[in-house]
Amino acid sequence: MSITSSSISSNCSLGDKTHMKGFISAAHEYYKTKSEETANILSRKLQLLGVSLEASVFDPESSVVAEFFVSLHELMRGLDSRSPLIWYGAGVLQQACRNPSAQKALINTYQFLPILSKLLGDHLTRDKKRKLLCLMQELTYGINISWQISFLPQLLATLTRWIQSGEEGITALALGVLLNLCHKNLPVIYTLMRTINTKQFLRNVLALKNPSTEVQVSKLLIILEHTNGKVPQGDILNFVTVTFRTIVEAYECKDLMRLRHIVEFFLEVQNQANHIDAVSMYENYHDDVQRILDAIEKNLSTSATSITSQMGDPLDLECMSLLFDFFRALIDLKITSVQPLYPRIVRLALAWIQTETIASRALSLLSSALLQNVDTVREPIQDGYTVLIHILDTTPISTETTTISGDCARKVTALLHLLRSLVSLQDRTGPKNKLVCALEVQNTSLKLFEPLLNSTDETALTSDLVNMFLYAVGLVCELANHSDPYRAGLRQLLSQKPVQAVLARAFFAQKIENKALIFQISRVHGFPVKEVAQIMDEIQPQGLQDSGDKQQGQQMYQMFGDGSLFAPIMSGAQVEQIDQLIARLKHASSSNQLMNIATSEVMELYEYKLASLGHGERVAQASLEAAAQHAVHLQHRVAQCSAELSRLHQLLYHTQQQQEQAERQLKSCQDQVQTVSARLTKEQVRNKELSRDITEKEQTIQNNQQKIQTLEADRIEAEKNNTYLSKKYEDQVSKNIALVKASAMIETNSKALETVLKQKTDELTACKQQVDTGLVQIRELEDLRKQHEAVIASRDKELAETHKELTERKKILQTITRLTTTS
Repeated sequence: MSITSSSISSNCSLGDKTHMKGFISAAHEYYKTKSEETANILSRKLQLLGVSLEASVFDPESSVVAEFFVSLHELMRGLDSRSPLIWYGAGVLQQACRNPSAQKALINTYQFLPILSKLLGDHLTRDKKRKLLCLMQELTYGINISWQISFLPQLLATLTRWIQSGEEGITALALGVLLNLCHKNLPVIYTLMRTINTKQFLRNVLALKNPSTEVQVSKLLIILEHTNGKVPQGDILNFVTVTFRTIVEAYECKDLMRLRHIVEFFLEVQNQANHIDAVSMYENYHDDVQRILDAIEKNLSTSATSITSQMGDPLDLECMSLLFDFFRALIDLKITSVQPLYPRIVRLALAWIQTETIASRALSLLSSALLQNVDTVREPIQDGYTVLIHILDTTPISTETTTISGDCARKVTALLHLLRSLVSLQDRTGPKNKLVCALEVQNTSLKLFEPLLNSTDETALTSDLVNMFLYAVGLVCELANHSDPYRAGLRQLLSQKPVQAVLARAFFAQKIENKALIFQISRVHGFPVKEVAQIMDEIQPQGLQDSGDKQQGQQMYQMFGDGSLFAPIMSGAQVEQIDQLIARLKHASSSNQLMNIATSEVMELYEYKLASLGHGERVAQASLEAAAQHAVHLQHRVAQCSAELSRLHQLLYHTQQQQEQAERQLKSCQDQVQTVSARLTKEQVRNKELSRDITEKEQTIQNNQQKIQTLEADRIEAEKNNTYLSKKYEDQVSKNIALVKASAMIETNSKALETVLKQKTDELTACKQQVDTGLVQIRELEDLRKQHEAVIASRDKELAETHKELTERKKILQTITRLTTTS
């Protein structure tokens, strides 16, 4: 199936579910108003559902489908055969019977047969008779009747009358319905024996025997075997002969109902201990099976009916599905003459394993053939492992379980079962074979669990999906014996709660194979026994409580156990008259004078007795009908409650998963808050250190500024000294000039004066050098001041950025704290 077709199928299913919900609402409105507008809405919804393309939409495990069937039952129960609504409803039921699970639910739970049986009558046209009988064939196939239902006598009388009428097209259908009713239902057979003369009826049916009813007549003889004597071995062999001939004819004519009857009844006969010996003594198995294979291959070889074209024809698919079941039964019989034909049967099955609808039957046939340990069968299947893995890889498994159809799930389940059988045949101690290596490389069997682990809608986990995931675990368990990666993958899978839930749900399934597989898986080391047991305890089926049973008993008494139902049929005067007559009869009997009693009085007493018995019978019949209706109502309620209970269990499981996920997210958020808090604490410590460094730098800058001020004051003082020295120098020069002028006068003191002058000159030079040094120091201090101002600006900028980052982190912390408090 391509992705496009899968999406179209999903859209159709959603549309059909919408129509069902609309029908339910309209039906509730119709019960109240009976308006023409509401009837038109119901007609439109039923017509749309009657042409539904997807049979899985009628899956009875859905609460919507359960409510739909209950509403449809209530609607059809109040209509007669003249209403078009009831025939639209019959069309919907015919469409729903395409789904095997829905068909079983319609037969055993919702019980539309009493409603349809009331429609039967000679006033119907032939087309309506055929349509009604075809639907009744579907709704009586495999029916289980454990007590005498009130409508049975009338239904059996009508069916036997139509059968004996010999009307073309009606006899075979009516006979099919009668066979379904009598099959494994002793109350029906006893009712039939009281309703008609069964021996005369069988003689009439044998007189009407023709190719179209030959198989059904043989089945009727076998079903009524315990009432008319054991069926001779020759008749059993004749039945086998008729079976093969009818299979070929029904397949060539595409008579699905006839083919289904003969195939499934043959499967039942060959499983009965008193008939299996006679079935095994049939001598023409080889030729008849070869004739069936020739008919199939001839049909497939024509251009108009190739496998590709038949894949889209539901009728051809159903026929091939039944034939694969028939071939599987022949293989299970282990008939020697059929073994040479095993390769042809295997090739035929391999040609159909890519057809999603019947792939499960073809793969099951291959699994049965593989278990026969015949080299001509085992080798072709083992050599074709690449095709099997390719089919598994190309099967469109979505990441959500809601888009996986039932046919796809059944196909994958059968394929996993076949692969597991192939892997189990390998030697665990020997080297890995090609199949194990291919599965190890592709890793497809582990990828199958992605829809389960990623699913957000647990209510979509149907029984078919549970079987698929169960057999996927079984395949991984078998591969773990040959591959280390799969051994690690198995441990990881078994630790997942969705996988544990699948194992728990599969254990409550009706199939023995599922329970056996779970016990095999449980032998794996590290199997989560406690976890699976806990889930099993949570989802175990709930039983009815005693208080509920008591309340139901009170309701039953109120429905058909009140006083009005058992009201007396005679007045007080009549009762007194009857008592007087009985007293006279007793007195006459005791005195031996019965001859004196009038015959009219005895007849009157007898008529009263008949009237009393008739009333009692009518009361019992009314009680039986009321009990049957109440039983159907209770079954409807149980079906609705079961669907709702399943949905609530899945919702609870989904809620628990969401809660666990929320707890993990909360823990992760708490860890993140702790991490951020630790980082914030570190940043606060770092901020304090930076603040302390800034304070120290500011103090250093202040000290340097004070030094600069001191040096500036020293420079000013030095300038003042320099000015003073300059003035003093000028004065000294003036004095020197005066002295030069007076040198002649004080020549004797010239040397001393020169020495003093030299000293003063040196002092002046030293002062100039000191002044120059001071200026250099001033320039150096000015440069140092500028450097410190730049450092201070950089520290201020860094402090601002740090403060801004601290503010943002505080905001983040407050946001996280607020979110944590809110959750």
